[in-house]
Amino acid sequence: MKIFLLFQLYFYSQALVASEFSLSFYPDKSVVKYPSSDKKKGKVAIVVFDNKLMSNLVIQVVDENGSIISNLVVGSNRLGSINFEKNKGSQYFVVPLQPAAEKIPLVYTGRQIEIP
Repeated sequence: MKIFLLFQLYFYSQALVASEFSLSFYPDKSVVKYPSSDKKKGKVAIVVFDNKLMSNLVIQVVDENGSIISNLVVGSNRLGSINFEKNKGSQYFVVPLQPAAEKIPLVYTGRQIEIP
């Protein structure tokens, strides 16, 4: 029982310092919300996807070497998320496979951008 409680405490403490990226996909654009640079110190990254398209959204998260961190399929008008542990000094990208689009860097600017 003590191990279970320690595991839960560790998990929740990691979630408190997690950095959250938000990507919304619309038929005519994509909107990316980046966390601020003070969230960079967290060990966990959460990427939330909001699919406003009429078809499934197929996503990969990759690192700078092209190694696949995770895959996800988000149904039409649904939400999905990917959680992963970051390595210090590594750069990560979101690669939309369907519909195909340029890879989107996961950076800490605190800004929101729109990609046509």
